[in-house]
Amino acid sequence: MISLKERKFITIIILIFIISIIGYLAYSIGSVLDYPQQVQLYVFLATAGSFLSYVLFTIWDKYIERPELIFLHNNEPEFQDFYFPQIMIFFGTQPNAIIRELRFLRVIVHNRGSRTAKRCLARIQLLQRPPQGNHTLSREQKTLIWPDVMEFPNIPPGSSFALNIAYSGREIHPNAEPTDLALPLIGACDGFVRAWICTREALENPNIRAQDALCLGRFKLKLSVFADDAQPSSCELALNVSTNWQDFNMQILSN
Repeated sequence: MISLKERKFITIIILIFIISIIGYLAYSIGSVLDYPQQVQLYVFLATAGSFLSYVLFTIWDKYIERPELIFLHNNEPEFQDFYFPQIMIFFGTQPNAIIRELRFLRVIVHNRGSRTAKRCLARIQLLQRPPQGNHTLSREQKTLIWPDVMEFPNIPPGSSFALNIAYSGREIHPNAEPTDLALPLIGACDGFVRAWICTREALENPNIRAQDALCLGRFKLKLSVFADDAQPSSCELALNVSTNWQDFNMQILSN
């Protein structure tokens, strides 16, 4: 995709070229005409120049000055709290509450364009499952959750919002050792699903969302974000599921 800076540069070059052509025609043709004809020529060139400028600035307004969304992600340890936050959810009241500790995999959606990206919608789709085992993750597009913001957020120029991609977790029961949040699945690599795509339904009740569930292995997916008056932004990423809930990780493959 051509960057915003490159589009602006190309547009300015085209504008300079048009002005140069009009000036050259006015000088070349006007020098051989008498005064009334020169006036008619200059009126025609001025009208043509105004029309071309209108077209050019309409294109600038619609296609040059617009949102441009990109994805940011970093697996380095110092960014752990930012891209891999852990959140504790309590079910019941103390001292008998069950604690569910969730670890999210996130990307940052950044608007490097010059206008606000309005009503952003994020969707993800499976491209490739691991070759071994039985997997329930479906190929239908899934709508993802923006944490801490409205369902269809507006992202101003130069601003960024976090986006939940997937999550794993563990449960802590009173007077018992913590156990990974894993559900039995016959035929899965080790007999369990161990992570989920972060749809609203899977986050609220993972027990009934097998179509959003991930077993052991490496999953390749396509992430897309849509916004009003902006080209869709997409990237491919990989989710790597292991037997330890805290080792669940993600890499962006293309952006």
